[in-house]
Amino acid sequence: VDFVEEDLYRQAPDEIAPFHGVFGCDMRQDFPGTLIRASLRSADRAKKCSFCPHQFDIGRAERIFKEFEEALTNGEVILFLTCVTKVELWVWNNGASEPSLLARTSLGVSSGHKLAQQMHSPIEMRKYLESFKNTEEPFAALKADLLKPGSAPPKILDLVDMETEFASTGQKVKSRRWLRFGAFTTDPETVRLGASCSSVPMVTLALPISGEAAEGRVFTLLPLPLPTGLPCHLNACFRLHDNRRALWRLSKDLEGDHHVWASWNERVLTNFVPLVYAEALTWLAEHKEVATAYGHCSWPKEADTERDFQAVLGPLVEQLYSRCVLAAADGNLVKPGDAIYFPSPTPALKACREDILQLCIKAGHRAVDPAEHVVEFLHGRKALTKKACEWALNDVLIPAAPGLDKAKLALLLVSYLEWVSSWNEKDIAALGTRMSHIEWVPSVDGKARTITDSFDPELSPEALGVVQDRRAKISEVIEATGVKAEDVWRVLRICGVKKEIAWEDAVDESEQIVKSKDLARADRLFCHLNKYHSHMRGGRVNAMKVLSQSAWVPARGPAKNPDQNNATELLSLEAIFPQASHGVIWAVAPSLFASADASVKELKPARSIEYEPGILVDQLCSLSASTATFGPILPHVRAVFGALARARIVADVVLPVASKLKESKLASMMLAFLEWAGSWKEADIKELGKQLGSVMWMPVEDGSIRTLGDSFDPASSPEAFSVVRQRRAKIGSLINDAGLDAEVVWRVLHLCGTKKEITWEDAVEEAEAVVVDKDMPRAVELFHHLDKRNAQLRGGRIAAMKRLQAISWVPSTTPSMTPADGQKPTQLLVLKDVFLPSAHKFVWAVAPCLCVEGDPNLLELRPGRKVESEPAILVQQLSKLADCAVAVRAEKPITSTDAAKHMVAAFGALPPPGLSRKSCFPRHRKSRGRS
Repeated sequence: VDFVEEDLYRQAPDEIAPFHGVFGCDMRQDFPGTLIRASLRSADRAKKCSFCPHQFDIGRAERIFKEFEEALTNGEVILFLTCVTKVELWVWNNGASEPSLLARTSLGVSSGHKLAQQMHSPIEMRKYLESFKNTEEPFAALKADLLKPGSAPPKILDLVDMETEFASTGQKVKSRRWLRFGAFTTDPETVRLGASCSSVPMVTLALPISGEAAEGRVFTLLPLPLPTGLPCHLNACFRLHDNRRALWRLSKDLEGDHHVWASWNERVLTNFVPLVYAEALTWLAEHKEVATAYGHCSWPKEADTERDFQAVLGPLVEQLYSRCVLAAADGNLVKPGDAIYFPSPTPALKACREDILQLCIKAGHRAVDPAEHVVEFLHGRKALTKKACEWALNDVLIPAAPGLDKAKLALLLVSYLEWVSSWNEKDIAALGTRMSHIEWVPSVDGKARTITDSFDPELSPEALGVVQDRRAKISEVIEATGVKAEDVWRVLRICGVKKEIAWEDAVDESEQIVKSKDLARADRLFCHLNKYHSHMRGGRVNAMKVLSQSAWVPARGPAKNPDQNNATELLSLEAIFPQASHGVIWAVAPSLFASADASVKELKPARSIEYEPGILVDQLCSLSASTATFGPILPHVRAVFGALARARIVADVVLPVASKLKESKLASMMLAFLEWAGSWKEADIKELGKQLGSVMWMPVEDGSIRTLGDSFDPASSPEAFSVVRQRRAKIGSLINDAGLDAEVVWRVLHLCGTKKEITWEDAVEEAEAVVVDKDMPRAVELFHHLDKRNAQLRGGRIAAMKRLQAISWVPSTTPSMTPADGQKPTQLLVLKDVFLPSAHKFVWAVAPCLCVEGDPNLLELRPGRKVESEPAILVQQLSKLADCAVAVRAEKPITSTDAAKHMVAAFGALPPPGLSRKSCFPRHRKSRGRS
């Protein structure tokens, strides 16, 4: 109402009285504003009112006022207005002298940014529309202009800030920044349909660009109570129901104008709005400096969109599909149809997502990372390829891993492993296989290794150096990524992080031991292999070849002290003896020194006393050379004797030792061995004597060294003979000095052949000595001994007898005129030259006789001469006696009477028939002429 021109101040003073003085309005001059007066209506008055029979009391007025205040302060009321840029809200309380300001909202075009010159103000669009105002058919004229070739109607493109000032606090709040994006359509069908229902074919959107979505509403310049569920406000010339609370939508029962209006609204929603919306989102994507996150807050969420406005979404996706509206990781915009998206479901993966995206780009994948609702919107309508999370791991990260920085790679993979922990073990193991070549696990020694070359720090054997160096050191990575350690370790263990060394690790450890010469470390490795070999994986055969040849095994070298209780050097298994052999080779050869004996065949030392019995020979020689007395080494010597089977110890050890040792050391060694053999069976000991029969080792009384069989027992052998006295064993002091059991030693010596009795050969030797020494008593003793004990003598009896019969050793008498002289031997003769002792009384004056007590029983010891065979000897005897009988007394050696008696004895030497013929008559002829 132009109250100035119509002079309403005077014409209708009562009607204008309520406006007088409000905000300086005097109703006489122009007022730069609009005043609206809403009448209150009580319940009683409403019943009588035909125009509006509804109550409108002060409570309702206050509610409307409050709603308007909220809408105003949210910056929505004047968002699409072209002339109104500021709205103030005042309240004039009853009784107050003037109104008071509650809030003031202003709309200002953003300035100071680089895009200021590209903006298009809504005023340009208003001017364009006003150009058709004075035509006869404005809508027809607008249609004609829009459809003409080359038509370029103005657009709306500007950035506006909505600021609200609250009077009570003085606080100024910028509620939001908006992109106002609007355009006319030149689509013929849309233009014609708009003209038919007197609607301007223009749509304007207000999109929030400050990071927070709006609760989208429909505007027709001013907001309508129609939420869209879209994140932006939509302003268009919709055809509304009379109550302005609904849009006309197509249905089967519509006709006439209503059908046209509904068709127009449908066209706007399914064709025009999607086009403008897509162009607005495209512009935001291209101007990333304008909006937060490429304007993703302005993208719709399908689940939030109201059912009446779902029609916008399908066409919108079609518009966006071929537009570059998504930012790839390299910053370039790509079309949704060409893009790939993958989720990052855990906080750790989200934290490293940017790095994975960059790897995708390097791999040629157009990976994008829009807001989640954008992904769901596009993927749900099949406009965006959405890969699973493991795609980025399998197809991007694992292929790129060899070229990445190890520290960065560890962060990325640990982040993925936490997520992988929810998989089943089979799939995790398969992943471990795919990752097996990647060196990424940080180790204690600072190197990055594969999972299968790294050790579990909690479950692996910490004593081994190779384990200590290669233990996974990922606690810092776990802490940096914020993942759950137990989840990561579960995956690593399934993927193959080692709890136990492999055979290849054992080889590495042995090589390091060789370099470092660490004896304790060698012991730990040996014991570990010995105990856990069955749990170890890898190439056992090849590893064992290396381990058997390499000098890594802890060993005790040759030492002076058998009780040396530590390893002294590193040697190969091929160069050492088993630990159990130490007690018998400690002085001459190295042996294994470890906390446990080898139970694995391949770890057993290659050398063995079974195959190298010569080492026992060396041990005994070394022991013997190490001391002047035998007692201190006796326990070690006994240990050597027990190291081999009885069947081998003599031939392989004792005899070779005997060939190397000399004199007393040899004798002591042999005595110790014989004592040790004392527990054997008699048959075995006798056999031992045969084996040792040729060994010259026994010291005897004459100072020489003889064999067992050539030595005599000093306590039991016949001492009368020089051969015995000279060859008696002289070992008493040796037995005592060595601490041997003399009783056992002598028992074994006896069984082995030490002589208690002479042999036939000894008898010959003694006889020959008798000849040389002309020792009559020895000759008598020897003759008696042979005669009495001949059955007990061993040796070559026949040969000995031939010799004894051939030499002059037999104690014999000499012919004498004194019979008493025949009681003692006076000469040594050959057996064949003497008569029996019993023939002495017949021949004593003319022939030698054996001078022993009694005739010998042994046939071979009987003298060769006999009275029966030589009766002439009796003739000689009688003749000699006769001569003595007739001799002058002074010349007689015996008396005539004694001579006569001896003659009588001679007469009894032969039987009577032979006596006269063989002794008397020859005697008569020789004695003829005598008395």
